[in-house]
Amino acid sequence: MIPLPQKSLRESINLDGNSNRADISATHDRVVKTYVTTKAKRLYLRHNSFKELIPIAIAFKAMGITSDKEILQLICGPDERYQEAFGVSLEETAK
Repeated sequence: MIPLPQKSLRESINLDGNSNRADISATHDRVVKTYVTTKAKRLYLRHNSFKELIPIAIAFKAMGITSDKEILQLICGPDERYQEAFGVSLEETAK
C-alpha cells in the first residue's frame, strides 16, 4: 500500500471553494506536476501525463483503496461537513 502523508487531504484542500494544491517532483529527465483541484464542488487529480482531470476517488481506487468508506475516512476523517461535501465526488465514481 502507498503511504499517505501525515497531513490529511482535508487540511490541504478547501472543499467549499476553488483551490489548487500542487506537488512537483523532478528526476534527471522529467518534471512531474500533480495537482488536486476542485471543479463543480468535486475533487479532481490533474497530472501532466494525462489530458483529462481524474476524479480523486478514482485515483484512490487505482491505488487499491476500493472501499468508499475508507476513502471517505482518509480524505475527510470524522468531520461530517467534509464528508457531506466530498459525497458529491464519491457519487461521481458510481456512474
